[in-house]
Amino acid sequence: MPYDQLLKDLLRTFFADFMEDFFPEPAARLDLQQITFLEQELATELGEATRRELDLVAQVATRSGEQKVVLVHVELQARTEPDFPQRMFRYYTLLRQRHGLPVLPIAVYVTGGKGRRQWEHYREDALEESVLVFRYRRLRLKALRAQEAARSDHPLVCALAVLMDRRGADPAVLKVQSLEGIGRSGLDEARRWFLAHVVETYLRLAPAAQTRYQQLLEQEEHQMAKQWDYYTWRDQMREEGRQEGEVRAKQDGIMMIMQARFAPVPEELRRRVEAIRVPAELDALLVRVATASSLDDVRAALPH
Repeated sequence: MPYDQLLKDLLRTFFADFMEDFFPEPAARLDLQQITFLEQELATELGEATRRELDLVAQVATRSGEQKVVLVHVELQARTEPDFPQRMFRYYTLLRQRHGLPVLPIAVYVTGGKGRRQWEHYREDALEESVLVFRYRRLRLKALRAQEAARSDHPLVCALAVLMDRRGADPAVLKVQSLEGIGRSGLDEARRWFLAHVVETYLRLAPAAQTRYQQLLEQEEHQMAKQWDYYTWRDQMREEGRQEGEVRAKQDGIMMIMQARFAPVPEELRRRVEAIRVPAELDALLVRVATASSLDDVRAALPH
């Protein structure tokens, strides 16, 4: 599945929205204006030589109480695996020992998982007695109804709707509704573009659905969706001779992703990105930034 890096970047960029939209109870206890992402948190599996990079670890201030800072660990998982609960426990102990801070662990099932429960646990027994029960929160996207999510007032929910349960939904209508929700969100252009890109990536329409989708975009009531249709948006800028606007939008998208993945971004890198004026070069750099493992990889991809 090609979801992994894009969803990591999405959750990092919209972390506060993610917590407020899907985990409102702990979110209410967090100061989501004070977030520091911990870079390259690596775990070595006990008894194995395998090294794993944790998907997202955020250090977040609390609103009140004796504990001033906690860690929120979010792990993306495609489907249920027998050893996943144990891995989550190992990640928890690694973070707890390394930082000495409370950890809120969260698993996000993208394509699999079973049921609608909001918690999972790992248990260890000795001599038929329970000696350890470790719980972590979970979000199973397929347990949520795509049609309802696409009509949400929350732009992140609208974008993630395309990964939810689409049974009974018209894919063309679902895409239009998701883009309309993103378009009316009031977010800046770069963030709306990012969310529209998520919709385009994860909702690929069959030919018949694509035809119906294009027909819907031509209707007056769906002009907001047409504005944020990825290809319409790009082509319209070309047709209107707005190359400068296209270049700026791509530069903003690149900087947004770099900031989300590698903050802080050095000023010299910002200047080098802003010096690129060829849309095709910016397209190639956008892909590289989304998959790079470090800022050095980004530098290597920049034109000389």
